[in-house]
Amino acid sequence: MFELDRIIRLIKSLSKDYDLVKLVSEIQEKKKRLEQDWPIGESAFNSKYDPPSNELEEWTHMVFNRSVWLLTVNLKIVLE
Repeated sequence: MFELDRIIRLIKSLSKDYDLVKLVSEIQEKKKRLEQDWPIGESAFNSKYDPPSNELEEWTHMVFNRSVWLLTVNLKIVLE
């Protein structure tokens, strides 16, 4: 939930004249941190969008995958 909030806050904070290189680098750092803090062995993600949308889409996909993983693990525990 906190990671989703980070994505939303970043999008809301964008100005019309953002620095593309800086923004992409910032998103990649956030994705790298998430991957290191919560590795789940994801497969490669391919976006049809250009930067920064592709980076935001991949970051969102990472959060979604982790949410599904967390729900699945806990549901398995409850159902056993």
